[in-house]
Amino acid sequence: MRIRVSLLALLCLTVLIISTGCGTKKEVAKPVKFEVTHLSKSTGLPEENITSLVAFAGKIWAGSRKGLYAYDGVNWAIYQAKNVNSLGSNIIENLTVHDNKLWVATDNGACYNDGNRFMSFFTNGRARACIGAGGEVIVGTANGIVLNSSSRGKNDGLVENEVTELCYDSKGNLVIGTRAGISKLEQDMFMNFTGPAKTLMGSSLIEVPPSPANCQLSGNNIKVLLPFKNFVAIGSTCGLTLTDLKGRWETYKSAYEDFVQKGDGSIVKEMIEGNCDMPGNIVNSLAKTDGDEILFVGTDKGLAILLEDKKWADIDLLVPELPKINVTGVAFLNNDLFVSSGSGIYKVKDIGNLVKKVDKEKTNDTETL
Repeated sequence: MRIRVSLLALLCLTVLIISTGCGTKKEVAKPVKFEVTHLSKSTGLPEENITSLVAFAGKIWAGSRKGLYAYDGVNWAIYQAKNVNSLGSNIIENLTVHDNKLWVATDNGACYNDGNRFMSFFTNGRARACIGAGGEVIVGTANGIVLNSSSRGKNDGLVENEVTELCYDSKGNLVIGTRAGISKLEQDMFMNFTGPAKTLMGSSLIEVPPSPANCQLSGNNIKVLLPFKNFVAIGSTCGLTLTDLKGRWETYKSAYEDFVQKGDGSIVKEMIEGNCDMPGNIVNSLAKTDGDEILFVGTDKGLAILLEDKKWADIDLLVPELPKINVTGVAFLNNDLFVSSGSGIYKVKDIGNLVKKVDKEKTNDTETL
């Protein structure tokens, strides 16, 4: 009897220990948050109203209406027309990095920096954008593009003369962003792309079809272009588009207002549901991680991050300290993201670590948007 009682007591004790162990609360993993530092005049930034931002030669380069600045992580170097002869103006219109050069468009000419010095190649007026590869240099102006620093502008067949942005696609073709669509220069001929639009004709709201018919540009007023994977990322005043400028189009818009004509003929604005959580639809700037895994999108209402699995990161969760600002530039350098605005630059430390999380589900299908 004593043996049975002892065994029963031992069994009860074992059950009690197991039950107690099962009831222990497991520590919940805290969500990852990335540290944000504000770079301003108080920390050495020469000018807080930044208009463009890129990473080049191990530094962050910031354009403003008062000059060009380069940040090495400690100090800011200042480049202005008074101390750099090749810099035609202190008003920086656009910054682009291509072919191991920094391309600088100003309101009085264009130049490039090869990491050692500045070289001027266009002095015939305001440059909206500029870029080059090999022996070719191109300047975008309000009257078309200028090739190889000649005074002759090329605009025959261009979708619109007022050029806003330039880039090369993955095959080396020149892609031109304008106020009214995209042109691609291929074998000395322009291929033009305009997305669906609406126009008012008298008292009627007319649907304007895309051209070509499969073009799905989110908007035709182009703000920024960036080669991304085997595609071109296109930011406009009406959203983001990823495309190969052939048969593959993927557009992203958050909720937006649009004109709608009612049955009684009245034209009103209605809220249209979007397909993503971008904070704003005016896409001013784009940047990417070194391996093209992640796309950083600067909008008029804050930062958005498109992960490789085509999901949008929760910005409020990841970088709660980053304000909802009109983002004028984004640049990725040494695993950190730099975000510019009219009130300085915000550095998001180690945000490149998101790539490691994405890599676990990487499919290596570079042909899939």
